[in-house]
Formats: sequence, structure tokens, C-alpha cells
Amino acid sequence: MLNTQQKSVSVSEMAVLTNLSRSRFYQLIEQGVFPQPVYCVHTKRPYYDAALQFKCIEIKESGIGENGKLILFYRSKKVR
Repeated sequence: MLNTQQKSVSVSEMAVLTNLSRSRFYQLIEQGVFPQPVYCVHTKRPYYDAALQFKCIEIKESGIGENGKLILFYRSKKVR
């Protein structure tokens, strides 16, 4: 679970929090597995607010995407 939740994080930071590469995270957004980010009105930059961060972590832990489909994630390899 996400311990130190920030008010907002970039898409790249959200990919790191879910232990996915940025390109894979974007693929999963396009497939409807993860929610679309919201955009700042002033800068037009995408970001994930606290609620969306929680949703992304929940999806990663449960394996059930926002689209309702099962998604299997590989476990990250731990360095010895």
C-alpha cells in the first residue's frame, strides 16, 4: 500500500509507485486498466491526485483493472 501519499504525482512518478516502466504504464492507461490522469488547467500537465493514486495502487494489488478485467502483473525481481 502507498505509505506516503502526496497531493499529486506525475505520470512517471505513478509508474514508479506501481513498479512499472513508464511506457508499460501508458500502455495500461490506453487499455483502460489504469485511470486516465487529470490535467492541470494552467500548465496542461497530466497528474494523479491522491484519490487516483489510491485507485492505481488498488488496481495493482487486486489485479482487477478499472475496465473490470483481470490483469496479471509480474513480480519485480529483487536484487540479492
